[in-house]
Amino acid sequence: MTASSREYLAEALGHVFVSMAGLPVRSLEADMTPDVRSDALNVKIEFTGGGSGEIGIVMERPLASLVTCRILGRSDAPSPSEDTLIEDALKELANVVCGHFVTLMYGYTSVFKISIPRVLLIGSAACNMLKTNPDVSTFVVESHPLLATVRIR
Repeated sequence: MTASSREYLAEALGHVFVSMAGLPVRSLEADMTPDVRSDALNVKIEFTGGGSGEIGIVMERPLASLVTCRILGRSDAPSPSEDTLIEDALKELANVVCGHFVTLMYGYTSVFKISIPRVLLIGSAACNMLKTNPDVSTFVVESHPLLATVRIR
């Protein structure tokens, strides 16, 4: 990940989380980011066009539930039977982050195709290993860890 792609991803995340969920995102060094304590949801989305790559956003279920509540304007957390609501909210979040990122990275003139986002479960140990990867940016949202990466092809 280049310095500019990392900066653009941080800017896109910060803007989208505030505008969609009213949640500020703080960038931290990996060793300052809280450990991921439970399995997390990893939403991935690919883009092709004037450039191509993939964006991944990883967050624990409590943060995913909070984001979902904020996006949907709900006061109560989704129940386990409403997991599809959480996945749908994360997919929409990824769509908007990706759109914002590609505009920052490549400008308005490139035409992009954005894939359907996928949500995958990832174990806490794997998440904490990801924090040590130099291609992963680490953030905190309301004391919850958030990991994000962009891979440019």
